[in-house]
Amino acid sequence: MFKSYKKGFTLIELLVVVLIIGILAGIALPQYKMALTKAKVASILPLMRRWYDALAEWKLIHGSYCKVIHSEVWCDIPTADDVGVSWPSDWECDEIGRECWNDYWYCMANEEDTGYVYCDRDIDNNNYFRITMYQSDDPSDEYRNKIICYASGNKGHRVCKALGGKLINGDEEAWGEYYLN
Repeated sequence: MFKSYKKGFTLIELLVVVLIIGILAGIALPQYKMALTKAKVASILPLMRRWYDALAEWKLIHGSYCKVIHSEVWCDIPTADDVGVSWPSDWECDEIGRECWNDYWYCMANEEDTGYVYCDRDIDNNNYFRITMYQSDDPSDEYRNKIICYASGNKGHRVCKALGGKLINGDEEAWGEYYLN
């Protein structure tokens, strides 16, 4: 009698395994990308907080988020050296060091002389998010001492929600604002 031995996998078995791997990859890849995004946001928050605190201290000492006020519409902005904060060395910055960027983020400190700090990211076409830290004396009562995540596009909204944001303005189909604190 001859014994018959299987010496490999059938084509159907291989197709089933490839299909299962494809399904798992399709589920895991978006979750992995979101985890990377959350990690990048988590890594920028301490830097934003340093700028936020330094600007609050500057205003406490100098009475303004400006170095010198020339008129009601224009002031000299304190530099990164003035407030004692700098961005990491692998970032590119403008000449005063308050507007900086790297391959992922674009950040600005003390825009409009209000002491707020933001970092934003264009994910791709129509998908965008921005994290903004507002000072306790912000001109808008609604945003005082808040951290807001602004979003557009499905991916932008997913980022704000993944950070624990609660939608406060706008909608999930267009532009939205989320409280993060």
